[in-house]
Amino acid sequence: MEVVIVSTKKKKITARGFLIGPWCPIYGFGALFITLLLRKYYEDPLVLFIMSFLLGTILEYVTSYLMEKLFHARWWDYSDHKFHINGRVSLTTSLGFGTLGLLLVYIFNPFF
Repeated sequence: MEVVIVSTKKKKITARGFLIGPWCPIYGFGALFITLLLRKYYEDPLVLFIMSFLLGTILEYVTSYLMEKLFHARWWDYSDHKFHINGRVSLTTSLGFGTLGLLLVYIFNPFF
């Protein structure tokens, strides 16, 4: 999804991950974690949103930190966002994780 959005904005195909091609494994791991770890919250959309928000934020922060230490590079920087923590996570993206958690659980998972 991120590859499509960025490529559309730049009007050319843009690889966003550290792998060859348009692969961003952080989203796959996030979806797996939400699907496997948050089952007990499926009946309460508000709690599911909050837990997806927190899980996605923690995953993104830890991933950013580890990738910076391992590869000596930063793949994203939210320092220009209004509410961010060390440029690694931002309120905007965290709200997106919460929303995507709801979409995953209530729309995509039942479909698949």
